[in-house]
Amino acid sequence: SGQSNMKQVWLETGGKSPNLIFADCGDLDTAADMAAFGIFFNQGEVCSANSRLLVQRGIKDALMEKLVQRAAATQPGDPLDPASKMGAMVDARHAANVMRFVEAGKKSARLVAGGDLVTVNGRGSFVQPTIFDDVAPADPIA
Repeated sequence: SGQSNMKQVWLETGGKSPNLIFADCGDLDTAADMAAFGIFFNQGEVCSANSRLLVQRGIKDALMEKLVQRAAATQPGDPLDPASKMGAMVDARHAANVMRFVEAGKKSARLVAGGDLVTVNGRGSFVQPTIFDDVAPADPIA
């Protein structure tokens, strides 16, 4: 609607800081890298974490495959180990809250990657990088 006469258009997509990825993005690998960084950085515990991804249908499957690879490569580890790419949740209570959302998502959407609470060296509250697909706009995890 903004294309016809240079109207200023603002997308109101909720408070979940979505990434919009279109088929003409040019470099799907870079788009996947940036999308993964936008949500998995700091365990997703950032006010502006890009927790939603709105993707043009024609590239969805290819992008999803790349995102699943990046999630698998970003598993939680000891935060004192420089090789770790993801640390623990801020505390056990927060991890339990995140897992409530994950469990709700498993009932209403399709879990594609992650979704488990894990420990590192037998300790901690680590949540795997988690990706859902087919999430309805009104879903509590949306």
